[in-house]
Amino acid sequence: MTRHVSAEALARYREGDLGSRKSSRIRAHLAGCPRCTALDEDLAGVSALLASAPGPAMPEQVTARIQAALIAEGARQAPPSAGRRIGTFRSVMQTGANRAGTKENTACQIPFSSSIHR
Repeated sequence: MTRHVSAEALARYREGDLGSRKSSRIRAHLAGCPRCTALDEDLAGVSALLASAPGPAMPEQVTARIQAALIAEGARQAPPSAGRRIGTFRSVMQTGANRAGTKENTACQIPFSSSIHR
């Protein structure tokens, strides 16, 4: 490889998105090119920084809509005899949420569907 490696090609190389022939050429180029090696190290630093950054919080309205949809779907699919199990599941989830110090009722509003056990 006579030209320098682009940042895009280095990123794809780091992710394993290139074929073995192109990866080998980039690896050989990096072994002898301080400029591209420095760029590769910079990309590694950016990747590590992004991986360690927390994701944004989900807006409360979105959380409420998802929970409502899950509850409605669970109620639609659950047979009448599943009511007691759903209540038990919710109480277990609420206990876990309380111990974890999370917001009340956020962890226990996902409905339990008996179809999982089939």
